Amino acid sequence: MNTTTTTTLTLLVLCAGAGAAPADTANELELGSWGRGLRTPSANAVTESNLGGAQLGYARQLPLSPMPDLTLWAVGRFAFGTASGTMFTTMETTVDYTEFAAGVRARYRLHDHVRIGARADLGLARTELDISDARHTYSDLGWGPTAGAAAQLELLAVARPGFEFGMRLELGYVASAAVALSPRAADTSEEGTIMLPVGRSSLGHLDLGGPSFGLTFFGQF
Repeated sequence: MNTTTTTTLTLLVLCAGAGAAPADTANELELGSWGRGLRTPSANAVTESNLGGAQLGYARQLPLSPMPDLTLWAVGRFAFGTASGTMFTTMETTVDYTEFAAGVRARYRLHDHVRIGARADLGLARTELDISDARHTYSDLGWGPTAGAAAQLELLAVARPGFEFGMRLELGYVASAAVALSPRAADTSEEGTIMLPVGRSSLGHLDLGGPSFGLTFFGQF
């Protein structure tokens, strides 16, 4: 092998090494808070407050790249929250909410420290309603499917190969199946099913769908 050939091969190796991009982040952990506006008649009947709480999640980057600077992620989330209020001015109400969801996220790089994206997921939510009067607490719970979508904005404090850390803001909407609830007294004595002051009908279905907001901090590695 002559000197010219050796030099050429050396330059090719150096150029290839210089042009190789470091491995992208492939995993994400997030922790933050969320809120949801309750606008349905059934929700407004039991509370005048919005639903809100905490959430945590995990995401994994998919081996797909439809276009430069665009990545796709599989996401899983766990969220829980509560809302309280009053019915008929004398009865205190508490709604406890737990949701498990999974879906996909598209994430586009606008700048070294700015990303925009969108998320869509399907989930399953547990809704528990407690209604208390002067003598008893009446409770019931149910499960129902959910579907959500949101637009996202990410601001990164750290954006280097192999690690990113930042804050994610999102605005979206969650559609939730109305859950049938019939609160009953815990002691199952003579009261049995709660009788509402407005009549003999049961409480009916509780729909906790509405516009949503989220603020989370995330790390990707």
